[in-house]
Amino acid sequence: MQCCLASWQAPLSREEVKLLTEMTAGDSTALSARRVSGATAGQLSAREVLLFELKTQKHAASATPRLADVYFYNYTDHVAGVSTINLDTKALVSSITLDSVHLPLNNNEQEYVRQVLITHPELQSLLSAEYQRQFARPLDRSVDIDMKVSIRVPADKNDHCHHERCALVSIFTRELYNFSIEPVINLKRGTVDLEQFR
Repeated sequence: MQCCLASWQAPLSREEVKLLTEMTAGDSTALSARRVSGATAGQLSAREVLLFELKTQKHAASATPRLADVYFYNYTDHVAGVSTINLDTKALVSSITLDSVHLPLNNNEQEYVRQVLITHPELQSLLSAEYQRQFARPLDRSVDIDMKVSIRVPADKNDHCHHERCALVSIFTRELYNFSIEPVINLKRGTVDLEQFR
């Protein structure tokens, strides 16, 4: 996320992004592969790096060090945080925890959700049944199904997704038919909530 950099400030380079990722990922041990209704889904790291933000320098000739914030989520402890790293010295300046688990999903998390859902037999059955009801023909597997994956932010503080990272998924066809089924996936557990659609 580098939309508002001053004109004299270079965006993060690939090398800097790699450095920030390595410094923040810490123990990148993958969480064990989830078994979802007999199918194994992909893996998430115990600590997922979510996004980078280069801190804006106020003046072109400033002696201020080049700093970047790296936002992450630790699946082991259910804690989100932000680390500030000095890119000039490659040193950790600070690291704090955040009160929210609802930071945006990264590409790895979104792909994990997609893999969980395309291998979930009950969801596939529900999608096929809805498509048959709507169009009086079976869902052709050659019809591309697409998904919009976003973080779920529940209003109810007793909802487990208030304290754990969950994804809410809109599913639609390339023909722009939007399914009524919007599954919720708990990213740590790999569970798919379809209760209200049964």
